[in-house]
Amino acid sequence: MIIRIKKVIKANLKEKETLKATEEQFRTLVALKEEDEVYLKDLSTKTGVSTSSLCIMLNKLCEEGLVDRKTDINDRRNTMYFLTNEGKEVFDKEKESRMLAMIELLNHLNSAEREAFYHHIQNVNKILEKLIIRT
Repeated sequence: MIIRIKKVIKANLKEKETLKATEEQFRTLVALKEEDEVYLKDLSTKTGVSTSSLCIMLNKLCEEGLVDRKTDINDRRNTMYFLTNEGKEVFDKEKESRMLAMIELLNHLNSAEREAFYHHIQNVNKILEKLIIRT
């Protein structure tokens, strides 16, 4: 079911030409937006992207000026990543674009269907929260 939901959302975003970042890039931008600075390993855990893939992606995002890095002064082997001001702007635009596309998609449902969908998503989220606490 989750895979099917992702496919419907992704297809809708591509159709509306709103998808400018890949799903992995967007998850990475979300994780970076939530933190001021984050280590590569922690970012990998948060995004579910391997550190090797993440390294390649972060290098590309750094080249594009969306992400920057700095060496940890306490342990020079560690590098911390953070969003640049331009990265924050791109993230905000991408998030807004994705939200508008989702709203447009959900507008194809009647009000009762939207209400049921919202209710079920809330219930699934509550269940997932309980499962997260257990792990």
